[in-house]
Amino acid sequence: MTVSFDNIIKLTKQLFPTGRAWRISYGSNLYKLLYALGKSEQRALQFAINTLNRILPDNDDFTADDATEWERRLAINAGTGYIPLETRKSTILRKYQFPGGFLNRQNYRYIEAQLQLAGYDVTVTENDSAIPSISPIEHGLTTEHSLLTEHGSAIAGDMIANSIKIGENITIDTYLGVFYIDGDIPQNSIEAFRLLVLTLKPVNTVAFLRLTYTNAKKLIYLDGNNIGTLDGRQLVLVNV
Repeated sequence: MTVSFDNIIKLTKQLFPTGRAWRISYGSNLYKLLYALGKSEQRALQFAINTLNRILPDNDDFTADDATEWERRLAINAGTGYIPLETRKSTILRKYQFPGGFLNRQNYRYIEAQLQLAGYDVTVTENDSAIPSISPIEHGLTTEHSLLTEHGSAIAGDMIANSIKIGENITIDTYLGVFYIDGDIPQNSIEAFRLLVLTLKPVNTVAFLRLTYTNAKKLIYLDGNNIGTLDGRQLVLVNV
């Protein structure tokens, strides 16, 4: 948002009496005085607006550099590679508001709401059976993390218990604290997503993941047999 200098002059003129003695002609000494004062007022108002725009990620003037600075201040793991600015803004707003005075912070619906506020398209459900149900989920073009990978108690699948790394191997004594997370997340946000889940869930619970990891790179151009994508600030060329 840019402050209009003409509007400042118009508002200033309205503060003066309407008599002929107070007529403010263009180029007069009074006009020059108001012009000089109006310029300083414009700079002060613009500075205040720019400060608010940099503080609150709820406007179009909040830039990627502002997001990077707030991620550093709020200790947000932004992941690697290209992440849309809108997603980063949602994550910053969620961290601003956390914990937000909610009394049900250990409920699965609260965890789901916080993950969605952070920009992740996921749903969270409670375990309604004695043994968790994990279906085969493919996380990449050639890597599968479910059928042949055992993480404890003869249950195959990806889970979040204590680590941000994929491939935890723990023994589960009870399934009362198990819940599921379903949905799609960017592949370059895996560690950031797992860290957020760890901060939200009760320590005695385990999250089983039924996720599809998507490619979050930004397509730049398609030219013949060449595809150009942007991963962070690195241009990646793929010959197809």
